[in-house]
Amino acid sequence: MRRWLLATIALGALFIANQVAEYASLDFGAADHTYGSIYWLLTGLHGAHLTTGLAAMALLYVRTVRASSLGAIAPWTHGVSLFWHLVDLIWLFVFSTIWVLR
Repeated sequence: MRRWLLATIALGALFIANQVAEYASLDFGAADHTYGSIYWLLTGLHGAHLTTGLAAMALLYVRTVRASSLGAIAPWTHGVSLFWHLVDLIWLFVFSTIWVLR
């Protein structure tokens, strides 16, 4: 489980880094037109959710390392998993709204 948590955290961090690089290359802002407003709002909110999920998974990783030394399982593993899947569902909405329906 800890290896998969680390892999997910690494991939999520790469996603955030890619998003920051994309922001730097954009030639429009949120106030330029409707698409710009929607783009910045949706990707910004998704980035905030993703960052929160990464922090929760990092905390979960620390707790699982501590719990394994005690022979226990972290009790809130399921909640972090549900939150991460919510972020995945939000990404489907963001992707379809910004890149497919554009």
